[in-house]
Formats: sequence, structure tokens, C-alpha cells
Amino acid sequence: STWLEDVVFTSVNDYYFDVKRYFESYMVGLSKRSFPFTKFDQSFPGYERSIWAHFLSKRFGRNVMRAIWEREQSQPLFQGMRSALESYGTTLEAEYTLFTYWNFFTADRADTVRFYTEGKSYPRLIRTDMATFSGSTTILGNGAFPFSAQMYEVAYGSDTVNAFVVNTDVDAVLRGDNAVRNLEVRVSLTGAGPHQTLANGLKFSLLVDQLQHWRPFFLSSASKDDIATVHKEASPNPLRLSDNQSLILPVDAPVASEAEVFIVSSSVDLAFSGRFSVTELYGRTVIAIPTIILRSKMASGIYVVLARVAEHEYRWKVAVIR
Repeated sequence: STWLEDVVFTSVNDYYFDVKRYFESYMVGLSKRSFPFTKFDQSFPGYERSIWAHFLSKRFGRNVMRAIWEREQSQPLFQGMRSALESYGTTLEAEYTLFTYWNFFTADRADTVRFYTEGKSYPRLIRTDMATFSGSTTILGNGAFPFSAQMYEVAYGSDTVNAFVVNTDVDAVLRGDNAVRNLEVRVSLTGAGPHQTLANGLKFSLLVDQLQHWRPFFLSSASKDDIATVHKEASPNPLRLSDNQSLILPVDAPVASEAEVFIVSSSVDLAFSGRFSVTELYGRTVIAIPTIILRSKMASGIYVVLARVAEHEYRWKVAVIR
């Protein structure tokens, strides 16, 4: 209803007062855990989540809200949202992650073309926790609720890394399971277990149960954009076939060079092979493999990826989650 009021009476922006509560208070949860998206009480009655409807309607058009409401006549809300978004060729998990990404771009970071049309009138999203990295391992996070989003700020050198960790366990929501999930984010220069290395040298390790329900991404306060991963590593790792768009393989080769790629399973079976042109991404030359061509060929597991281009051979190890 709050979203519809703004649609019908465009010049009336009362909803600004509601979404302010989401951006300024929703991340301030219990013991530095943001509240689950499903939380409703007197402090969070639901009006503040009209921002979700603004996100969906800009992504897909107003009819997406009608599709959700029609399903709500016979289905629980989250089940109806899942069904409606699948009819648009996407998933609730993927859209909630992207919604969290959009929420970084408000106030002075607003981009009214790519993201919220009225984003300049929204406040900044409040962080869950922060730290200054001084060289030794830094630990952030002490758990998170299902279907919630955490934002950790890590100051390092002249920049601040905004590390987002999103839990997308929709099945837990449908079961009514709101038990806190284990979550620990470790920041170091050496890495521990599965980790993501950023171009600035920091390594982020995500220690969680059921990795398939978690989505991390990293944004720079200085550039107000994605932070590139280190040149030598494949990304994302793990690769989620259901919602990651591409597997990115960094190489030292001219743009438009032809690359030959082989993906081999842990049992040394060839899962995929193909030829791709080298492209440019974030100022790097990379091979970008669309996951849509991998989904029917790969199961969950550990794979070795080989690439041959410009008389050089490259090798990476990538975890795959269906």
C-alpha cells in the first residue's frame, strides 16, 4: 500500500519517512546482526519495506507487484514472491541479493539511472559492524538470521571495503525457521580455507554452514563501485550456477584473442570445453564464460579449469554449487 500510494500520487513522498527506518535502523539488529527481512513488530510494521517494491517495479515494471498480489490470494507471501519472480525468469534469492546491492547506492552514492529513481532522497544504509585492518587477522560477524543482509566496513589504507554478506535461505523462511545461522568473516593477508582475494590484497574468508545459502560481494567507498578481485584468481569462487552470470578467468592476453577452455571434475572427467574471445573487465583482460552454458553440464563439486591463450596456459581450482 505504501508503494502504491507513491505510484498513484507521484508528487506525495510520505514513504521517504518509512524507508528511512529501513536504511538507518534495519541493519542494527540483535548483537550486531541485522534483522531478518521477515521481521514484523511495532518498530518495523512493514511500511519501511516498500523499498523492496520500488526495487522490483524498477527492475521488472509495475505488473510484477500485481503478479505477487494475485498469488498472495492463495499462497503465503514469500511463496507467492518466489513463484512470481520465477515467472519473470529469475529467483527470489538472486533478487534479494541484488536488492541488497542496490541499497548501497543511496544518498550521496545514488545513481538514479541504474538504481533507485529517487535514491538521492534515501539515507545511507547503516553498517552492521566495522573494523580497521592493520595487518593481523580481523574477525567480523557473530551470526545472522535467515534471509538477512549484513554490511561490514573494513578500513584499509585510503579506502574502505564494504563487505556485504547476504543469507538467501528462502526455504527456512517458508518453514518459519528463524534460528540464527553461524557466520564469521575473517579479513587477512594470507587467507584461510575458501576465500576471496581483492585487488587491494585483502583476503575475505566466509565461515558459515550451508555455503549455498550465502552470497558475498564487495564495494569500494572511494570509487562507489565493485572492487575487482585479484588478477590471478578465478571469480566468483564458489561459482553458483543458479544465479552467478559468468565465470571470470583473468589472463594476460590482448583483447579479442581466442582462448580455449577446459573444465575437469575431481574424478578427471571432462565436464566442459569451449572457445571464447578475451574481453576487458575492470581494466583487466579476462575470459568470461556465461554460466547458462555450464548449468546442464556440471554438478556441485571441485573443478580444475584450464585455459590456453596466446601461447600461455593457465590453471585454476573452482568450487561449483548448483
